[in-house]
Amino acid sequence: MKDALVPGPAVPEGLTGTVASSESADHPMKLVLAMSDQAIAEATIRISSPLKTPFPRGTVAIFQGVAEEFSRDPFMLTFDVAQDGPTFVRKESR
Repeated sequence: MKDALVPGPAVPEGLTGTVASSESADHPMKLVLAMSDQAIAEATIRISSPLKTPFPRGTVAIFQGVAEEFSRDPFMLTFDVAQDGPTFVRKESR
């Protein structure tokens, strides 16, 4: 899975998670997401350049990234996202 585009072209709309935390608050470059529920963080999104808007806790984020790291305990997948390529992160539109 390392260096693989996730979820890839078969699911172009991306994966969905709920923001558990973000760094920095106004223009984040790192998001930690809960994927299977809204309480347990399971994915870290490292973003190549600051996002233009805040992603506060509870925001639903949609992303496609390159898998870079995995931790079994506690479970955590880390993805890299460059906003100018096939990878992306955005807020869910309501």
